[in-house]
Amino acid sequence: MSETRGGTDALAIAGAAALGAVIGAAAALLLAPKAGAELRDELRASAQSAADKIQSVAEQVTEQVRAVTGGRDEQPCEQEPQPQTETGEQ
Repeated sequence: MSETRGGTDALAIAGAAALGAVIGAAAALLLAPKAGAELRDELRASAQSAADKIQSVAEQVTEQVRAVTGGRDEQPCEQEPQPQTETGEQ
């Protein structure tokens, strides 16, 4: 179970880092004094660069998850049943 969770944690961290990079780049571009056309061109280039980076990170994480799981497809983790109280509640 910890192996699967480790892959999920890595994916969450990579996604958060990529999202932070995109937000930071967009904020920097929007706050810089530039002409409209120039700003749009830079935003377009930054968005493409961010998309490429996200794709690269996603591929790396996918490879790492496959290495940890032995290449098998993800199966949902079965949860252990919760003990019931005397009233039948969980």
